[in-house]
Amino acid sequence: MIADDKRMVRTMKVAERVTDKALAYLDQRKTGRFFLFLHYWDPHYDYNPPKRYVDLFDPDYDGSMDGMNIRYRDDLTPTMNPRDLEHLLALYDGEIRYTDDHIGRFLDGLASRGLADTTMVVVTSDHGEEFLEHGWKGHTNHCYEETARVPLIVRVPWIETKAPAVTRLAGHPVILPTVLDALEVDGEGITLQGRSLVPLLAGRSARPRTAVICRTRYGHTAPPLASVGAWNTLIARAGMKLHRYGRDGAKATELYNVTRDPGEKTNLADVEKATAIKLTRRLDKSLAKQKREGRSTRLERRGKLKRATRRVLKSLGYTQ
Repeated sequence: MIADDKRMVRTMKVAERVTDKALAYLDQRKTGRFFLFLHYWDPHYDYNPPKRYVDLFDPDYDGSMDGMNIRYRDDLTPTMNPRDLEHLLALYDGEIRYTDDHIGRFLDGLASRGLADTTMVVVTSDHGEEFLEHGWKGHTNHCYEETARVPLIVRVPWIETKAPAVTRLAGHPVILPTVLDALEVDGEGITLQGRSLVPLLAGRSARPRTAVICRTRYGHTAPPLASVGAWNTLIARAGMKLHRYGRDGAKATELYNVTRDPGEKTNLADVEKATAIKLTRRLDKSLAKQKREGRSTRLERRGKLKRATRRVLKSLGYTQ
């Protein structure tokens, strides 16, 4: 545990401390299997990288823009000074590079301890960040590409990889089945929403996933901002992406071809009405299935967490 709450962790440089703790754990652990969940917070707002990473991406900036208090400040708008926005993006890039360096240091630590060839590694992110592409900042407001498209890197040393890059649709629900499959762990009794990527990594054929669902409970429209409740998105294999949001009885629909329009600027909902209706039905069906599966899932074994750990997880929004 690095900090007591999210307000504190937003002002800290976390990545170095996380890697230090992880490497210390590896040195102190007993032989045998281990599981580590390393939470590198830094790319999350606020954007406060060490100075040398600021200089790496924007050494000549002489303005007053900083990356603090992102969520609540009112000077980050579509009409802001473009140079200040450029610097804000540089701060974000600095956070990413800082984190990348310390993930690399952890991977080097695995290798130097003789663990690299027997350790599966998964690197991903829960969301991206918004920099006014659709009028807003931070995240949780919608499921456009800037927040929904994130990296997923999987390394399984004992599987000979035939596909260095998998281009098929995948979402976070694939992580658990992939881990279970790679480790040859029986997942009986666990409701799995995703399918393992191991066949694809090994170059074998696998039934393609036809859609991925993305959701946020705190949807907002672009300025003038308005809360629209849950924002639900379906990303289809053919490159079509459907957004549905709004209160009951007043649902709005947006449809984009993200292959041709990755910035999601041209709404096709009124032009391709048949596609919008078809994907809306698929989205509604998928959401209903997820709701049923969520109700039926029960974990038979629950680990005991320290009170302080539970408090921190709750402050970060990961538990109720």
